[in-house]
Amino acid sequence: MQLWVRRLRRWGPGLGIGLALAALGFAFIRGVQPGAIALFLVGSAIALVSWLLGLNWQQRSLRSGATAAGTTALILLLLILLNWGAVRWDRRLDLTEAQLNSLAPESQQVVSKLQQPVTLWFFSAQPDPGLQKLVQLYQRQSPQLRFERVDLQQQPDLAERLGVKDEGDLILEQGDRRQFLVNQAVTPLSEARLTTAIANLQQTAATPLYWLQGHGEPAPEALAAANQALSDRGYTVRPLNLASQLATGNADIPNDAALVAIAAPERPLLAAEVASLQRYLDRGGRLLVLAPPTTETGLEPLLQPWGLNLDRRSVIDSSSGAIAGFGPEAPLVDRYSNHPITQAFGNGLSFFPKAGAILIEEKPEIQVDPLLISNDRSWAEADLGDTVGFDPARDLRGPLALAAAASRKTGEQEARIVVFGSSQFLQDGLFNQQLNGDVFLNSVGWLSDRQADALSIRPRQSRDRRLLLTGWRATVVTWLSLVIIPLAGFSGAAWLTWQRRKAI
Repeated sequence: MQLWVRRLRRWGPGLGIGLALAALGFAFIRGVQPGAIALFLVGSAIALVSWLLGLNWQQRSLRSGATAAGTTALILLLLILLNWGAVRWDRRLDLTEAQLNSLAPESQQVVSKLQQPVTLWFFSAQPDPGLQKLVQLYQRQSPQLRFERVDLQQQPDLAERLGVKDEGDLILEQGDRRQFLVNQAVTPLSEARLTTAIANLQQTAATPLYWLQGHGEPAPEALAAANQALSDRGYTVRPLNLASQLATGNADIPNDAALVAIAAPERPLLAAEVASLQRYLDRGGRLLVLAPPTTETGLEPLLQPWGLNLDRRSVIDSSSGAIAGFGPEAPLVDRYSNHPITQAFGNGLSFFPKAGAILIEEKPEIQVDPLLISNDRSWAEADLGDTVGFDPARDLRGPLALAAAASRKTGEQEARIVVFGSSQFLQDGLFNQQLNGDVFLNSVGWLSDRQADALSIRPRQSRDRRLLLTGWRATVVTWLSLVIIPLAGFSGAAWLTWQRRKAI
């Protein structure tokens, strides 16, 4: 044993240093690999042990120094292990009251199921710290989410391929499917919007949506933005001419229809068409109606049994309508009901030009909820003449429901209806402004049982914990913090010093 110790003392330092240098050379030439790391650690250990064996441990100073060095080495090793573990197993603990630094459970569930890469394109020359922080929360859940910031001027071909129009646009892309989110400079991206968009891109089966035609409804190109948004979310948009279908002897709505949408018909529907829609609802169908007050739809016999009545007066909001640039005939809405369609909107804004009110009646076995509620200063105007003003004899004072949703059980199915008193908010120039498009898309998602289209993720805000002091309380705190407590500390220190000197 002593022979091996003597040999280690003599040859160990050179052997250990040689192995360590060889490992460093190998890493420099071939890159850092596990074998090179192991060789470096073995060589360093041999050199260290041989050096320690060569020391004279009978000296007291050497033993004390070795103890201090060993303690320091153990602390450094512990810190290295802690940092390595933190990198290897990345975990965070959010101690904020409102969980401001964590994703909602709905978001975590959606992102953790990503099987294919999803890219979030941000077209901006300048970084956005708030957006980067939000994206990092998602990337902690899944490496499948990628974030790319692109200068719009430097990569115009990419911008053209993705349909980017303005600086600050955010586009979500997966494979050959893409979806416009928001313009970050106008409306910062929220967790609810990003999670909903990711969930929409995962829809594999197409959902058929039929637009009713034949009554002067808006041309498809007038609703291009709405139809494109539906297509991006996995809906198949199809026209449906019920009158022509009835003429051929087919009186039923197609069986694959997830929902039927009726947008601002200029002529009333035929009684046979209304009867066909009634049969569709009786078997659990879903209906979306967008009926401005100037439109005669002929749907009253269908809607009234559901407790939904279309008011023919125009809603006026002179106090807030001008904010959107449309005048008093465009009510601005920031009040929403706690319905799956609107419960995530908070205080967000939406506006509805040329809107009529939806008058709601309670009906047995039917659940009816208002969705969009105008403010207290609005009213339904019966006469849009030269002088617009509230007339108690003819007008209806707000707040008023501008949209409503109704549902009822039909056997094992649930029939649903959503009615809007406006249709112009779907036009291309208005669809992507504020929450207009979200109101429509969430309604379509609820009607077609696409819950991913209306995830209820509420924005979280930190609670104001500031303590406001006034009067004598502020004076007391000032004297305590700046005078009394410091003087007490200095006095105590002086007294202890005097006592020690006295004892000596």
